[in-house]
Amino acid sequence: MDITADILESGLQCRYKSYLQLLGEQGLPSEYERLLRETRARVRLTAMDKLLTRYGASESLRHLTVTPAMLKCGAPLVLDATVEDERLALRFDALQRAPGRSDLGDFHYTPVLFHEAERPSHVARSLLALYGVILSTLQGRAPAYGLLIHGQGGEVTRIPLSAQAGQARRVLEDLMALQPGTPPRLMLNNHCPLCEFRHRCQAETPRQGRPEFITRAECERDYEVQQTRDLYRHPALLYFPAAEEAEDIATQAPAASGRLTGPCHPRPEDLCAWHPAASRLCHSDLL
Repeated sequence: MDITADILESGLQCRYKSYLQLLGEQGLPSEYERLLRETRARVRLTAMDKLLTRYGASESLRHLTVTPAMLKCGAPLVLDATVEDERLALRFDALQRAPGRSDLGDFHYTPVLFHEAERPSHVARSLLALYGVILSTLQGRAPAYGLLIHGQGGEVTRIPLSAQAGQARRVLEDLMALQPGTPPRLMLNNHCPLCEFRHRCQAETPRQGRPEFITRAECERDYEVQQTRDLYRHPALLYFPAAEEAEDIATQAPAASGRLTGPCHPRPEDLCAWHPAASRLCHSDLL
């Protein structure tokens, strides 16, 4: 089986999972995985609308196989671009033209990734770096950055790729080296409770130390808490409480009383404009 975008992402989370996917095996997606897929589908629609609004449908190409000849046409935007060779069959969410000489001419392309995370995650950054390595073989130049369109609001973040290029090449080489009949070592990790192969892998490992599984309601709650925790760390939302607020904060969250002389976490009402989950979480949940 060819290496797809899903297998690339799995390789960043667990080599054994990517090995099973390369064999064509399928598992039972967890509730949390379903939630993430639904969120990513919504983010994808938002991101595509944003890109088409900027470039226009007439200036964009869609659903094409990426070759040097196709890239030399110089379209400003290519959506759902597919790369195929002896081992790869993956789809770029989008390719964006950027200035800078390459084998294509006085321009080159940078990868664009749509992702559900409200903040750029390690997996999203690493995926962009992998796409940059693959794209460099087609245009004779490694892109210096990639674009990540993420979160329910479709925020656009430029991600530098040069520092991660070496690691991305090693990940790609490891995936290319996987062969049927020689599985990598099975090791449980933090991704296991979310993985579609979780029951299979846990049956092959000692019972002691198995991760516990969680329901969809718990998944949604954990997802909202994590996203809101991220928002609480946003520097734009730090504030200095007035004297009358300090006493209230100390009463509601004693753990914060030692930090009242400096910037404190924002009030829940300030967060509501950033993320809907904030309105359902109390202040003490996030300290």
